[in-house]
Amino acid sequence: MLQNLKKIYFNGKKFGLLYTLESILVKLKIKRELSFRAILNRQKYYEKLPKEKYEKELCELYAVIMNEEVNLKNPVLFTEKIQWLILHDNTAHKTELADKYLVRNWIAESVGDKYLIPIIGAWDDFDDIDFKELPDKFVLKCNHGSGYNYVIKDKEKLDYIKAKKIFQNWMKTNFAFAGTLELQYADIPRKIIAEEYIEQLDGNLLDYKVHCFMGEPKYIQVIGDRDLVRHTGAQMIYDNMWNEQTWCFADYPKFSRKIDCPLILNEMLEVSRKLSREFVYVRIDFYIIENELKFGEMTFTPASGLYRYDNNVWSHEDNRMLGDLIDLGRVTG
Repeated sequence: MLQNLKKIYFNGKKFGLLYTLESILVKLKIKRELSFRAILNRQKYYEKLPKEKYEKELCELYAVIMNEEVNLKNPVLFTEKIQWLILHDNTAHKTELADKYLVRNWIAESVGDKYLIPIIGAWDDFDDIDFKELPDKFVLKCNHGSGYNYVIKDKEKLDYIKAKKIFQNWMKTNFAFAGTLELQYADIPRKIIAEEYIEQLDGNLLDYKVHCFMGEPKYIQVIGDRDLVRHTGAQMIYDNMWNEQTWCFADYPKFSRKIDCPLILNEMLEVSRKLSREFVYVRIDFYIIENELKFGEMTFTPASGLYRYDNNVWSHEDNRMLGDLIDLGRVTG
């Protein structure tokens, strides 16, 4: 209860009354998500923040969300080291790879374009899209953040006005500042891209998130049973030998069923090694479609590195165990 009051005070002081009220309603599941106005209030606060205050801001945010102080002078926890990386390893190359459009070139050069879902087009503005030239089914998405996806199953039934409004809001959003401080997204040149519609991606396809440490894939977080409206799902964590782990991040509950080891697990691990070798930590997301591996995205700061504790699945000891896998001494950026 005290921690919730601290968070309400924190939000009100920094982001205003509208954001605070909407956050409470979302927490109580009375409102599904924050309005664009509320998100923009938070974004404006962070955009105006001088860079020399980023460290202090991250420390305050960490204390409110994690309910403990962050050690940035000598970080040992996974969540602490992600904050350190945000401040000290925010490179132009990470920005390129966080860009869902530009990363495609790097993936093609590094492991081959067979791992990419084909794209149909890319535009700087929603009004530039010639829908007459697009197929009946496709996926529109923005390249500069997470969750900016719009699935069109029947072009004739597309609510053009609604879609345009959504994309105009997304294109005004700087994802680096809309949530916390995920600085690798700040300078991405914003685009709208259209990908080929893949039937399986619109169903309950498993999402394989490979957590790579020092260029080695150590754990695979499998997420499925997703309901994107209610923001629910299930997960399980496996090591790279497909042994189920007792811990998992406390964002989704564990699966109630067994998840079979993918037939192409070794290929997934090898591709992950090639893509992660220059980073002390990165999460690489994949799908498996008709037994073919498809790249999703690269994430350097999952959940902004702020995974709240739940002693049933995710503890301080688990946080320390993952932190021990990151050697910040190897950061050269």
